[in-house]
Amino acid sequence: DPVNPKMYTFEIDTTPCTEDAQLRFYYKDDAGIIIHRVTVQKSGAYWDFENYDTREDWRKDNDEGHATITPDGYGWPGYAAIPYGEPSKEWNENCMNRAIALLPSKSYTLYFYARRKSYYGNPSYVLVRSKTAFSQGENNVLYREFTPPSSGAWQLYSYTFTTNNYHDYYVSFGQKWYGQYYIDSIRLVKN
Repeated sequence: DPVNPKMYTFEIDTTPCTEDAQLRFYYKDDAGIIIHRVTVQKSGAYWDFENYDTREDWRKDNDEGHATITPDGYGWPGYAAIPYGEPSKEWNENCMNRAIALLPSKSYTLYFYARRKSYYGNPSYVLVRSKTAFSQGENNVLYREFTPPSSGAWQLYSYTFTTNNYHDYYVSFGQKWYGQYYIDSIRLVKN
């Protein structure tokens, strides 16, 4: 359905593959298919914002603009994303990835580094949710508030969660009320 496209997630075992392995899509009959986007993720791979591949899928709140990516990340050369808050809004989801591949009914651990950019100490948050479940009034599979240290040092966070029976998940980092922080080296690992 071109008006309401669906997201499908598959797990591929690449152990027996050779270096010239290829991913191909076939369809039956004359129905045809439209593939809008293909994202391949290795379990445990990092989104470190150092290049286009790790930046492209991160977006701002309610628009298709890219999330704010800037120098000052964890490591070298050190780019990071900056979720930020607006004083007039309690919830500011402005750094989200709608193209993550999570399998239904599986356990994952989300790892990331964060450090405070501004002196405002309002809580930051991370959530993982299914678009389908959210539209049906179901809860997020993960919601955690955290406050990066006021020293400005990088801190590692990790949260474990289990997906429900949907395929269309996204990860979102946000800021309550006003403030800014850096996030870097985001990693999702299937347990």
